[in-house]
Amino acid sequence: MKTSTSLRLSTKGFLVLTFVYLCLACEPKENDPVPVIPTPETQKDIEVIDTKINNFLSTQKIPGATLAISKNGKLVYKKAYGKADLEANVDMTTEHRFRVASVSKTFTGVAIMRLVQAGKLSLDDKVFGPGSILGSDFGSKAYSARVLNVTVRHLLQMTTGGWVLSNDRDAIDSNPTMTNKAFFDWMLDNTLLKHDPGTRYWYINTNYFVAARVVEKVSGKSFYQFMKDDFLDPLGISSAIMGKGALSGRHPNEVKYYGQGGTKGFEYNIALERRDGDAGVVINAIDLLKFVTAIDGLPTRPDILNAA
Repeated sequence: MKTSTSLRLSTKGFLVLTFVYLCLACEPKENDPVPVIPTPETQKDIEVIDTKINNFLSTQKIPGATLAISKNGKLVYKKAYGKADLEANVDMTTEHRFRVASVSKTFTGVAIMRLVQAGKLSLDDKVFGPGSILGSDFGSKAYSARVLNVTVRHLLQMTTGGWVLSNDRDAIDSNPTMTNKAFFDWMLDNTLLKHDPGTRYWYINTNYFVAARVVEKVSGKSFYQFMKDDFLDPLGISSAIMGKGALSGRHPNEVKYYGQGGTKGFEYNIALERRDGDAGVVINAIDLLKFVTAIDGLPTRPDILNAA
């Protein structure tokens, strides 16, 4: 579904993020453990940038976009374009936040790596079976040898070998009315790992659903609460929240989504609550830029992950 688009460029200290239906907001807070990106006091429009974005929106028939640019770790440009809600004629502003789809996987990966960095987890820890992270908490059938060999590393690197149906379809959207626990039980009992873990790459969203459950088990907190306590709040990221699938669950200052082509009409027909680990994050652009600059490995701002 083309509800959001992002672009990231990294050249000579520049980071550029653009988001279709996406925006930016938030002022810096004092005494943050990790410095936040300060908001510029004044800003002059940059015509060449604004023209390119407006032309892109017009060509692609996209209602709105936002832009946040940092240089050397400092916010230097922010802008909102177009509409956040066509029916209500709401202009996009620097307050609006958006679903960021699979960019959410980066948050999950960082949550796992923060636990690794804290010595609470190893990437080579087994996920299922005796002595593993999740043990036999989920499913009712005996685990196959392939399931027993899945490690945290396999989840993050998309090398588990499956969690697919017989037609090779990712299991993540199956039985959308099930709770997360019921889905996890069903998934382990009914889906396939078609290859030995670690033998090949296969992009399966369900891997990051499982990874989010690993975060919960190891931290003793909900997936979102761990991220909030461990790095979102310390970074001064206040707009990040977990999305809801229904239009009635739209958060304050969250844009309205508009599908294109075959996805039109399915914007609010998705079990997004299940997709927390792989696609559930809702955030504004400046906060997302704060997150990126905290994990980019560049020397301009302190990172929340060490070099190792």
